[in-house]
Amino acid sequence: MGKKINFNVIAYFIISAFPILLISGPFLSDLSCILLSLIFVICNFKNNKWLEFIKNNYFYFYFIFFIYLNINSLLSFNLMISFSSSLPFIRIVLFIFALSFFINNNKKTYKGIYITSVISICFLFIDSITQYFFGLDIFGNSQASPNRISSFFRDELIMGSYVSRLLPIVLGVSFLFKFEKKYFFNLIILSIAGILVMLSGERLAGFYYIGLFIIYFLLTKKYFLKFGTLIIIFLVASISYKPIIIDRFYKDTINQISQTGSVFSYRHTLHYKTAYDMFLDKKL
Repeated sequence: MGKKINFNVIAYFIISAFPILLISGPFLSDLSCILLSLIFVICNFKNNKWLEFIKNNYFYFYFIFFIYLNINSLLSFNLMISFSSSLPFIRIVLFIFALSFFINNNKKTYKGIYITSVISICFLFIDSITQYFFGLDIFGNSQASPNRISSFFRDELIMGSYVSRLLPIVLGVSFLFKFEKKYFFNLIILSIAGILVMLSGERLAGFYYIGLFIIYFLLTKKYFLKFGTLIIIFLVASISYKPIIIDRFYKDTINQISQTGSVFSYRHTLHYKTAYDMFLDKKL
């Protein structure tokens, strides 16, 4: 008799590895999303728990949204392109339920997510600092933009987005399992994340980060002065060493407001106007 496959263990490794897989690009993160969804479906078939899954109010919400997306695809001028986006959305629905199912079955997953997220942020920090000082990352790739650091994301300037969206998860799961010096480690991660967001030059990520920073310290009231001092020292040192880094946040924003009359760039403004015109054309 062969050994039984332990799907909970496989799911644990997939979920824990997800923060690192996101850095590698869309292929591995999408593949892990599909694999976890398939494992979830198999487990539900084996344990006869489909009724519990289907009777969930969240399932109704996502299912109706899935149907709505595909009705829109039917009305599209190019069915092939539209359905290629709307049909695979079911993997996201299954992935959400798979996360809930496997994390509830194995609470150690919180610790796994925290550890791999911290590792991801630290690797980005080492690589970004290398790129910041030498113009090349640890793999020898040159800086994609003179005033923006992209690290492992290369010509995709999304490092700030990645960090600012991962950070709430990192801080959140840290309160779901026990470990010593939690606030100290969170302070280090917050400091590193703030540096990465600034180096990335992403203004929206900067707003997200400031919002999270305020919420976190209002809730915890831990190490506020130490954190503020660390960030101020780094900001002063960075501006002194490479003033061009701060241009993205200050000068570019001022120029943008004078050109478009808002904080949105010319291209972003076109996106919003086009979206509104599309809505007027087909309101459904």
